[in-house]
Amino acid sequence: MPTVHIQTPSMPSAKHNLFWSIKRLFMHKGSHLDMKKIMHKNDAAERRHHLESIRRRAQQIKLEYLILSHKTAELEQRSNQTEIIHPAMFI
Repeated sequence: MPTVHIQTPSMPSAKHNLFWSIKRLFMHKGSHLDMKKIMHKNDAAERRHHLESIRRRAQQIKLEYLILSHKTAELEQRSNQTEIIHPAMFI
């Protein structure tokens, strides 16, 4: 008999969103290329501006991660709970 795996529909999308949020952090506008540009900037103010924008993006991704991990934990907890129906409820 085949094994059936039941999963809450929202959980895969939460994990999927988390994956893409983290990927966006590293690939956002080609961040690896932005870092090369930053190192070649002559103006210290421009360098600070670019680094600050990357820091802000990292903070935003961190916040998204915390929200998604909290939602995922809630969904896992909900899926582990069983509802007990008392026979008197049918009378």
